[in-house]
Amino acid sequence: MTLVDLPFTLFFLALIGWLGGPMMFVPMAVMVMLLLLSTIMKGKIGQTLDESARLSTQKQTQLLDSLYNLSDIKQNNAEGIIQRRWEQNPPLRFLIGISNHVNTPMLFLIR
Repeated sequence: MTLVDLPFTLFFLALIGWLGGPMMFVPMAVMVMLLLLSTIMKGKIGQTLDESARLSTQKQTQLLDSLYNLSDIKQNNAEGIIQRRWEQNPPLRFLIGISNHVNTPMLFLIR
């Protein structure tokens, strides 16, 4: 929820309270649960983004290094070594997928 949405949220909560009385506490409880869940997930999502950025930078650095030194790699017959190093680097999509699968069960609590 953004700061711009806050007046409208308060208005609709007041409207629900005026029309439904204690029924207003149901959306309030859901809002509190969503705020707590988003606070908990914020740290985990931040860690995932940091790790993916680090791995992406590592892959790009390795790729650019290989491209800049392509003539040296071919002269020294080191294509296999470079390819093995590229393949041994953990795939970025795989690691992000694992992290998303770990965090996904928390998202099902919202539904």
